[in-house]
Amino acid sequence: MTAMNPTASHPTAFHLKVLVRLLTIGMAGAAAGYGLMQLVKLTGLAVKTLSWFDVISMSIALGFLAMGLVSAVIASNRKRLAAALESSVDPLLVASVQEAELPATDGEVRTAMTQAAVLGLAGILMLIPMFTIAPVHAHPGLAIWIFPCIFVMFLLQSALNLQLWLGSDEFMRKLILSVCAGSFVVSQGLLFLWATAERLHLVVAATSWRIFTLMMACYMATSFAVARRARR
Repeated sequence: MTAMNPTASHPTAFHLKVLVRLLTIGMAGAAAGYGLMQLVKLTGLAVKTLSWFDVISMSIALGFLAMGLVSAVIASNRKRLAAALESSVDPLLVASVQEAELPATDGEVRTAMTQAAVLGLAGILMLIPMFTIAPVHAHPGLAIWIFPCIFVMFLLQSALNLQLWLGSDEFMRKLILSVCAGSFVVSQGLLFLWATAERLHLVVAATSWRIFTLMMACYMATSFAVARRARR
């Protein structure tokens, strides 16, 4: 029975591969964090002026960028992508499992790359408003050029999202709808509680950026919960 399981006869080797993979991800995260801090200094953004909502937004943006990079790396190997699509293994640990015998199709690779682009653009769109604060403050005329660029990138990301939806099967569409419904319910409840506390003068008024950050945090948490449940 266990002879057909490639990891059963070598459990130590499997766990070692997982450990190496996790350490690699940790080092990549540390490098990304260092690069982000250098970018913050380069753009003149004062770290002390960042609120907790800015920190949360930046963390979510980095999460989108990291997931987009992982998706692109997996999609670059057709057999590894096929293994990720056929198994319930966490995508971050796909490199630790045996590659599939049959490679992924052109359509599957195209879908995976589109998903990577959607995730990457989402992260970039969230970072631009924060990293351009100092330049726009020094040169207000830059805002006239920055916002159209953001608008075009937003349209591109929306078009890619629509392409993903049209190309998804019934199972994936059900997952997407579950994430949207769950994040809407959670964010609606939190927004109601905050608005109520605001009317009672218990908390400060929330800006649209803070509301957006709250919604994205709910979306991320709901996405992970739904994906974990689907793998089970």
